[in-house]
Amino acid sequence: MAESEDMIDVCDDLGIESFFEHVLNRTEELLDENSNVSGEHRISTRVDFLERTLNVHNVCQKLTRNSITDEEIDDIIRHYIARHGSTTGESYLRGYFRALGYTIQRRRIRESLNRVDPRNTALRWGALVSRRVYFVPWPNSLWHLDGHHSLIRWGFIIHGCIDGYSRRIIFLHCSTNNLASTVLGLFESAVERDGGLWPSPIRVDYGVKNTAVCDAMVAVRGEGRGSFIAGSSTRNQRIERLWRDVFRCICHVFYYIFYAMEQTGVLDVENPIHMFTLQAQLVTKSNVVEWDDASCNPLANGSNDVEPEDMTFYGEDPEAPIPTEESNNNVEVFAAQLPSNNTDELVAYSTTAVDPSQESSSFGVDINAKALEIIVHKLEQEHGRRQYCH
Repeated sequence: MAESEDMIDVCDDLGIESFFEHVLNRTEELLDENSNVSGEHRISTRVDFLERTLNVHNVCQKLTRNSITDEEIDDIIRHYIARHGSTTGESYLRGYFRALGYTIQRRRIRESLNRVDPRNTALRWGALVSRRVYFVPWPNSLWHLDGHHSLIRWGFIIHGCIDGYSRRIIFLHCSTNNLASTVLGLFESAVERDGGLWPSPIRVDYGVKNTAVCDAMVAVRGEGRGSFIAGSSTRNQRIERLWRDVFRCICHVFYYIFYAMEQTGVLDVENPIHMFTLQAQLVTKSNVVEWDDASCNPLANGSNDVEPEDMTFYGEDPEAPIPTEESNNNVEVFAAQLPSNNTDELVAYSTTAVDPSQESSSFGVDINAKALEIIVHKLEQEHGRRQYCH
């Protein structure tokens, strides 16, 4: 074992061919010292030694790390920051590189961040908060479900689910309603994508939107075993922490754009045609994102040295406002309604005529304006009169 470790030390300084040659030469030296090894057994020993050296010490992964230069890392990080903002740190960039097929040492990512964005890197370290260690024993031990309401003024709610152990995002979907059937459909689709593997329990907030998922968990996992845990959001911090990043990296752009559209008269929240157009365009665009790919890898830090029962109190903030007893956390969200009987066809027609994912010079405002004109024109054709204006 010590001999293998010595060989690993030279891995970074040699190319792939030179490294393999070094391993084989060293193997020959060891075999020469042992006169009892000869013939076919000698060849087999060389192969076994080489495989053990590569597999046990992840040499292939180590060599792969050297296949990308610091300049290329800087370019990837610079492009990512340009698209997602300068508040994204090392952990999410590690996940992003993994999604691109690279295994990059944390040291190299930290050094690149210091070169590309030194000011914001220092600010993030200055705002570091020490928190309690979260513990669940293994993946699928506990899934956290919740809804995010930062865009609720415009009829959007983001339903999400995250694995408590690995922080893998199970699903993240923008919807125009908060129905229990919508949440159940997303949950069941996620289970199907995972090969039919259901979590042990789930953690949800109070509210009728989660009742269908809880009923499904009890039906599959059984009663009397804690198939779901319901409580206040102050004790559902795994996904509450995710919502911070969802707003910081995704929703804040839409949040400020929509308010700017209102202030300039481009968007009227009281006009159902305006809201229908906005929802049709954004839901199509927002659900085709790279968020899942960039965060699909385990990013958990720290040690798992807390007892399992402490999981119940993870993230509890004693200074946080306590929900009132009368509150059941029910938030009603409904999609914008139009007099047309074929709203699904109208959505398909508008998104086909105006691609929501196309490049925009004004944060999508121009795309929304084009879609609004098309929908108004279509409604006028259906009803035979010019009662729709924008």
